[in-house]
Amino acid sequence: MVVIECLRFLGNLSFLLEINGTTCVINPSKKSNFTLRDVRRCDLVFITSEEDDCFDPELIKLINERTYASVVAPKHILSRIDISDKFKVDIKTNDRFSLKGLDIQATKSAHPQSSYPVGYLVSSAKWRIYYSGSTYAFTDMNKISCDVAILPIAGTYCMDAFAAASACRDLRPKYAIPIAYDVGQANLSARVSEFANDLPKTTKPIILKPGSAAKLKK
Repeated sequence: MVVIECLRFLGNLSFLLEINGTTCVINPSKKSNFTLRDVRRCDLVFITSEEDDCFDPELIKLINERTYASVVAPKHILSRIDISDKFKVDIKTNDRFSLKGLDIQATKSAHPQSSYPVGYLVSSAKWRIYYSGSTYAFTDMNKISCDVAILPIAGTYCMDAFAAASACRDLRPKYAIPIAYDVGQANLSARVSEFANDLPKTTKPIILKPGSAAKLKK
């Protein structure tokens, strides 16, 4: 049995993933409910965009000082982080590499407010987890094969609930997790229900409130 130890939604576009003994933090930002208390250990930090809701250079520096985590991001983002170059992993779209026990692919992203947005496909021997970042759906999305899809549903500069559910027909994940919403807002809570109801029957929704987590077995 192969386990994803933890999938934790930290609010907005921030997420924590523990897989194959490796802890990954994605888009740590003070614009989410993320705090340093959420990081007891961290091996990898992934950044998808230089936008404030995805990127906080001071917070990333503090994470690195506490955990010595490597930071994976496009070059223009890394240049704004005051940490040693030995912890920086410069990526471009479609790059593939292995790091700290995981196989990683930088994927295309369509975010009009970012100069070079990316998503990530993070894989172990048995699991493929796709974190899209803040993106619209794009034509090449059907080339991404994943077991878990983590997708935005806010509908501002990214997919709305209907578009994210429709994207799962191309992605064909076993599980889908919505992000970029605040369950405290009634209209966005309704979008969560819309997303779950519109998913293909082969995809199971995992709805996480900010701060909550799930564990998956395969």
